[in-house]
Amino acid sequence: MNQTNTIQGPVLWAIVELMGHQQIAGAVSEQQLGGNFLRIDVPETCTQGAFSRLVNPNTAVYAINPVTEDVARLKAQQLQVKPLEPWDIQTMNAKLLLLKQAELERQAREYEAEYESQPEPADEKDVPW
Repeated sequence: MNQTNTIQGPVLWAIVELMGHQQIAGAVSEQQLGGNFLRIDVPETCTQGAFSRLVNPNTAVYAINPVTEDVARLKAQQLQVKPLEPWDIQTMNAKLLLLKQAELERQAREYEAEYESQPEPADEKDVPW
């Protein structure tokens, strides 16, 4: 299997419509990576750096709308698509533990508030049994 990492053909500026009602704008090219993929190079915007996304043209792409570079850059600014964030299991576990701890603390506060709102128990002589 030839797994080269080459970009083939001319670059096309476009707004790409992806499944799931998503859009992404940038320079589109074909890339071989164990198969044919579309590479979308999203330009830098005022809130994030440039990044690339590879998509499977056979399953993920609904439409490719060719536009000028200026239009693609403006649309990328409007869409504010974010790159995928890398994560690992240790980071994910740490975040999950923090969420679980916050939930347990919230439940403890609720229980304490409920306990404090109940009347004091009566003396043993006031109990009918």
